[in-house]
Amino acid sequence: RVVVVDTSSEIGGDGDALLPSLGRARRLQVKTISQQPEVMNRAVKNMTPSMLVIDEMGTRQEAASASSISRRGVKIAATVHGDTLESV
Repeated sequence: RVVVVDTSSEIGGDGDALLPSLGRARRLQVKTISQQPEVMNRAVKNMTPSMLVIDEMGTRQEAASASSISRRGVKIAATVHGDTLESV
């Protein structure tokens, strides 16, 4: 039960069809980056994943959502961008 929250189609591929390498994972595409925390929480509530893969986390709100989700027993894998560890 893996759910991919994909902001830029870098993980799941562009379009409606998932990349074959994702296997049976489900994907939620994020239309605008500001919606990412909401989509993350909706994924957990509606799909009960054992793992959530998150593309391009970059805000405190996204980090707070991921932290809350992980405390509920869901494993998290996420990509982030930064120049230094402090900026991440």
